[in-house]
Amino acid sequence: MKHITLVLAFFVAINSLWSQTDSLTSHVYILSELPVQKDSSRGRIQIMDGRTPYMSNFEVHLTLLEPGKAAHPPHTHANTEELLIVREGKLKVTIAGKTKILEAGGVAMSMPGDEHGAVNAGNSKCSYYVLKYTKEMKPDMQKANLSGGSILVDWSETPAQKTDKGERRQQFNRPTSLFGKFDFHTTQLNKAFQHSGIRSLEFT
Repeated sequence: MKHITLVLAFFVAINSLWSQTDSLTSHVYILSELPVQKDSSRGRIQIMDGRTPYMSNFEVHLTLLEPGKAAHPPHTHANTEELLIVREGKLKVTIAGKTKILEAGGVAMSMPGDEHGAVNAGNSKCSYYVLKYTKEMKPDMQKANLSGGSILVDWSETPAQKTDKGERRQQFNRPTSLFGKFDFHTTQLNKAFQHSGIRSLEFT
């Protein structure tokens, strides 16, 4: 079974004037050490939530769903982009009327204003990471639409490029409404180095 690990290289420049108001500092987050919050529809592990030098809010959590369940009804965000990364199971994601079933390694990113929702489409538990981020600037929807708008990409749709240590899969690399470049790719290392798929994110 493919196991998905999210690695966030989260570093804050301590000499920056911005750091005086940052609520998120450089840190390594260990998922197994964080508490699980449960309600009637899901389990949730809060990983981080706060301000950075480049984002007025950056929030990351893991959602755990039983078969047929959804975390909440479809919804929209006015100024926030939202990225989903499937960790395990099958997740049916709908964004702006387009639906796709994503398995482990699949990703979905909704642009501000696009209605989106997700439901466990499998017969076993499903879990996925949620990354939500907002900037002080107004989203540039023209730039986002010219780049293709919201994104739905399953693991099986991304070709593997062999490297000397394993393989790399490029899910997307393009501008979004909030960033001039958003690079999302997977590095899957050989057993001699590591046995899990590692997700890499780069915002500029």
